[in-house]
Amino acid sequence: MDICDGALSYDVMLVIGAVADLLESREVLNIYAEKIRTLQRSLKLGLSSNLEHWLYSRGLSDREVCRHLSNLIVSKGDEGNISESFFEDHRDYIEPELKKFPSVFWKAIY
Repeated sequence: MDICDGALSYDVMLVIGAVADLLESREVLNIYAEKIRTLQRSLKLGLSSNLEHWLYSRGLSDREVCRHLSNLIVSKGDEGNISESFFEDHRDYIEPELKKFPSVFWKAIY
């Protein structure tokens, strides 16, 4: 089991990164390189959607918090409205959900 958690996962990340580098070197293959980079980021973070990646990049460094908020945002139909002011614009439902988690997550956003 340790091999899957350690060496294998690290090796897979290296291979995926190398493939993305090769694709990026060919301009016509950039669309595939973006998909490979998304896969690489998903494997690294343990998150599956771009919305979850975005939430993680905003300081919500817990996968379960990102998944929970992502599901909430999707259920509200706001996944297409992501911007720098998203948390302020949607504070009415984001803040109460964040308060269900340890305060470090609420403080990371507000």
